[in-house]
Amino acid sequence: MILAFLYPMIGGTLPCFVISRLRRLPNPWTLYAWRAGVMTAMIGSLMRGALEIYGTTNRLTAAYPIRCGALCLAGALGYLIAPQKMMERGKIARLCKSIARSMILRYFLF
Repeated sequence: MILAFLYPMIGGTLPCFVISRLRRLPNPWTLYAWRAGVMTAMIGSLMRGALEIYGTTNRLTAAYPIRCGALCLAGALGYLIAPQKMMERGKIARLCKSIARSMILRYFLF
């Protein structure tokens, strides 16, 4: 729970790094799947931390890492398989800024 901020930070910078290296525009659905996976990891971490503070455990918290992995895998495979357009450097920078901004805003809105 203490390191819950790392999920959106790493989950937001990793796709930006890959997009900037491959210079391919991602499909919006792949970004949605990836972002949902990152948010699932963050919420799972917060839930597990809250239960640990309360002094109890729950077997249902084991579902969060599985669903996070499935969603992130779906987003990564969608990015690699789906047809995409090539991008210029200016568009890459704008896309990475918008991804980072949305991940930070979602972190603080929850």
